[in-house]
Amino acid sequence: APARQQPGGECHVTRRDRSQNWLFVGSERGGRAVALFMGLVKSCKDCKINPWEYLDDMLRRIMSHPVTRLRELLPDQWKPLPKDERGLLLAAKA
Repeated sequence: APARQQPGGECHVTRRDRSQNWLFVGSERGGRAVALFMGLVKSCKDCKINPWEYLDDMLRRIMSHPVTRLRELLPDQWKPLPKDERGLLLAAKA
């Protein structure tokens, strides 16, 4: 149902309208960013990967990862770095 203008000037939006407002973005650039992010989240879910764990790991690694091997960081090929019992990344072996 659309928003309704009330006699006092206030506008009432139904619950259904509010739940769908995330579909609207402020700019085309913002829309592209949201589409990219939502696509990554969907890919993670399809691969049975926790999206937050994936994004945290990938964003920590991407700057030092070889450009020729960036495909390894996509959700379908991603392997998390080993962590200790506290969840901290293990030091790289030299």
